[in-house]
Amino acid sequence: MTVELRAFYLPFIFISFIIGYQMSFYFLYDYYRHRERKIELNKILLYYGIFFGLSITGCLFDIINDFYITNIFIKDIFARMVYLLVLIASVLILYHMSSKVYKEIIHPTLTKILIFMNIFPFISIFIFNPATTEFHFAIIFISIDFLFFLVFQLNLIRLSSGIIKKRLKIIFLGALIILSAIIIGFIPVSDLETQIQNPIIAIPFITTLSLGLIILLLGALRFPVFLEFFWKQNLISLFIINRKTLKKLYSYNFTSYTEDMDNSKKTLININESIKLISHGMIGIIEIFTAVAETKDKKIKQIKQGGFSILLEYGEDPISNIFFILLAKGEMDSNKYFLTNIKNQFQWMYKHVIPILEFLDGSSTERIFSSFDTIMKNILKMN
Repeated sequence: MTVELRAFYLPFIFISFIIGYQMSFYFLYDYYRHRERKIELNKILLYYGIFFGLSITGCLFDIINDFYITNIFIKDIFARMVYLLVLIASVLILYHMSSKVYKEIIHPTLTKILIFMNIFPFISIFIFNPATTEFHFAIIFISIDFLFFLVFQLNLIRLSSGIIKKRLKIIFLGALIILSAIIIGFIPVSDLETQIQNPIIAIPFITTLSLGLIILLLGALRFPVFLEFFWKQNLISLFIINRKTLKKLYSYNFTSYTEDMDNSKKTLININESIKLISHGMIGIIEIFTAVAETKDKKIKQIKQGGFSILLEYGEDPISNIFFILLAKGEMDSNKYFLTNIKNQFQWMYKHVIPILEFLDGSSTERIFSSFDTIMKNILKMN
């Protein structure tokens, strides 16, 4: 590589790495921002951040080794570090993928077998000389790991919906482009050198890498809470009640909610099941208020009734007299987050209306709160 091309090329590649570290940081930040929700799937943001961060560091070590280090002993150490970092990144993301929460996507046993197979490349990078062909045996396993990750990502997209689905598609596209860049630039051609030093390869490599990292960064920015798979199918009904008058301010029937998936309308849950459930008295709204009234100091957050769950949230000043009640099938942490989100949106939208409810007639009240339907549909589309 000529001095002129090198002077042009290296600043751009280091800028690309800065973008990559920003992307990794945003994944870690999004995990930190949502960690109090205690939803298991959000851990994927943590592992995305670590995975891409370590992989980019491995690529950075390779660039430093190719262009700045001349001592054979140090070059040997850096060559080993490149593979070691990328292998650690691969094993960590595979470890997360082996969690039971992803059993709908990929069998955990298959992932564990792949983790075990990565023992062999770990051994090879320590016992073989980086200048030998055997040392680069690890590339085969790294390639398998990355392909496995892309298949996992595709299945994750298939089971997701709303904004999450769109963001995962962006991340998949970015990862695919970066993988192409790695194949172009980092496959060894002789001894400890890679194709990246070839002027013909350098420009396409940096262009492809930068594009992939920018796309990944767009996918990572403000990543929403990753709720559990099929959480919407658990929802039955929502009630927002005035605690003083025991009158319903707003209700939403999730059994009639439909979502466009693969250009077809799919009902999330049979409407007759909800009607049958309530009409037979399995869940009585009066029981909820009775239970709450008996606990003066401690606020009840959940009531179990048969195979169903009743989640409760309480309004905060100036609407502390409002109950938020969610009826759901089974227990999911996602349902708790969903109800809290509804409470926050409702409080923000009607905080000036609730204090003057007693001065409004029934038709005015119904008309005012019916506008919350739009907010509900937007919340449902987010995940």
